[in-house]
Amino acid sequence: EILDQLMQLVIDGEQSIDYRCQGFHISEPIVVLTKLFVHDKILKYVLNESSIKNMTTKSRLNVFCELLMKFRGALASKNDLDQLMLTALFNIIWSISFHNEYIKELKSNSKFLITVKSLANDDGKDWIDQYVPKHMSSIPKAANGILWNLDENNPARTTIVLETKKQLQDDVNKTNRMRVMISYSHTDKDFCHQLVAALQKDFEYCHTEDLWEEIGQAIEAANVILFLMSTDYQKSNSCRQEVMYAKDSLKKRFIPIYIKKDFVATGWLGVRIVGPQYIRFEKKSFDDTIKDLIKLIVEDKKLQEPAKIQVTEPSTNLPSFVEDKPIENTNNQIKPIKHIDIKLNRKPSKKSVELWTKQDILQWFYENNIQQELTDLYDFQHGVDLLLYGQCLRPDWQIEYNAVSERYEQQYNTKLYRDQFVRFVGAIHRLQPTNSKL
Repeated sequence: EILDQLMQLVIDGEQSIDYRCQGFHISEPIVVLTKLFVHDKILKYVLNESSIKNMTTKSRLNVFCELLMKFRGALASKNDLDQLMLTALFNIIWSISFHNEYIKELKSNSKFLITVKSLANDDGKDWIDQYVPKHMSSIPKAANGILWNLDENNPARTTIVLETKKQLQDDVNKTNRMRVMISYSHTDKDFCHQLVAALQKDFEYCHTEDLWEEIGQAIEAANVILFLMSTDYQKSNSCRQEVMYAKDSLKKRFIPIYIKKDFVATGWLGVRIVGPQYIRFEKKSFDDTIKDLIKLIVEDKKLQEPAKIQVTEPSTNLPSFVEDKPIENTNNQIKPIKHIDIKLNRKPSKKSVELWTKQDILQWFYENNIQQELTDLYDFQHGVDLLLYGQCLRPDWQIEYNAVSERYEQQYNTKLYRDQFVRFVGAIHRLQPTNSKL
């Protein structure tokens, strides 16, 4: 009901001469919706199901587009409410543009696209100084974010993009460094600086424009991306765009980092970080957690040799460099890995899982590319054992992951990373018992 009332205030305010309704300026419900639209369920309810009257446009989405075009001149005026209104509208439509079901309507509105492109490419010389609320992005940044999500060409930025790409590639060729990009919310910049300082001794910033194209190029050039996750990170459209581009589009290797011990990622962020091993600060000392992070960064087998790590911070575009010393093993002795020497067949077993022997189970581990150390850790003798264990994993496999991780670390003096265990969990969930009671 509250969401219906907010949307009705927008509808009624849009039709009023002074953009006011029931004593409220239209910017007030718009600003509230800006905060709420970071939640996908709320956004879709308002756009698809909200109960409203007297709407004169073809859709609820078009209401926001029409308002944006009406207020497009706000940045050249001294009216603070109009400026706030335009900023909020750009942020609302940026949130909407992350969802595929609304992209066609946005792209079909040619007048809207012209308006967005003009403000994305405006140099701002004629603008009055603009106040941007903490939870919003500036109009140029939101406009460029919208165009990126809509896959619209942005000619005015072509030169900058090409120059940035060439510079990043030159850096890679000259230094042969492993490139690490840090994605973070501006609210968490102090923690980010602390993290970078811990990764490098000589820290120099090279400030550049805060453009999405440059951030995108940094993501493309990186070997691994660190997501500094927090409540503000999850609410940020900028961070959302970085995560989606890195994971969904480029399939980049990433490491989720919880900077607060009590934060739990949900929604769009939660579904994208399942799998890879994560780091959580505040559970141990900062220095100990940094050691875990460095080990995790270099655990990729392709990057096992001693590497120089370059750290790039996209949200402020402040590239910096860190030289990483080879990691020393602090344990006195690593226990030897005892591999079971059994000749494996290349052909998959056609027997039902319930009839599997130890040989069949080892063959199954092999076929699913499950880590050898994890294979050795388990001692399943029969297929039924494997199926029953799979049932134990179904309620919450992460609890079992914690228990197995302890055994693994005791056995091998190294961590079991989450993505390695997830591969095993996925394989066991795909097993189909012939006996429905199992």
